[in-house]
Amino acid sequence: FILATTEVHKLPATILSRCQRFDFSRIPPEDIAARIQYIAGQEDFRITDEAAFLLARMADGALRDALSLLDQCLSDTVAEAAGITGRDHLYELSSAVRNRDPGTALTVLDRLHNASKDMERLCSEMIDFYRNLMVLKSVPHPEGLVIAAPADLEQMRREAEEYDLPA
Repeated sequence: FILATTEVHKLPATILSRCQRFDFSRIPPEDIAARIQYIAGQEDFRITDEAAFLLARMADGALRDALSLLDQCLSDTVAEAAGITGRDHLYELSSAVRNRDPGTALTVLDRLHNASKDMERLCSEMIDFYRNLMVLKSVPHPEGLVIAAPADLEQMRREAEEYDLPA
């Protein structure tokens, strides 16, 4: 028998004591993006590096999830399948927060909500976005810590420069 779970802490000790355990780690986003590109080549369709990285980030280390997302994206763009419209809204929200402008922030949120964008995904994106800004602001060589396409990385660097980190 093979027992697979992502919530090993929920298994009773009597079960765990009778199992041989293999822990798997998350797959790095670069590897997932490369695999997505490989599959795209094998299936004779093209996907941009930025789209492959977006799928890899969304999959959070799970190749199966990345492939499911890729499958969803075959008829749509990656951003539509993710329930988002590019990353411009993140910069708009960041600017509104930085400028202490709740009116603009609420307008952006209302626009996204009315466009049926996934608000839970938006929260995850914002957490990841601010984490990346913090890393870019505080680490000399953040390339391995911030997973983004080169153009995205440069835009995030510019955005990070607008913030001060408390000492």
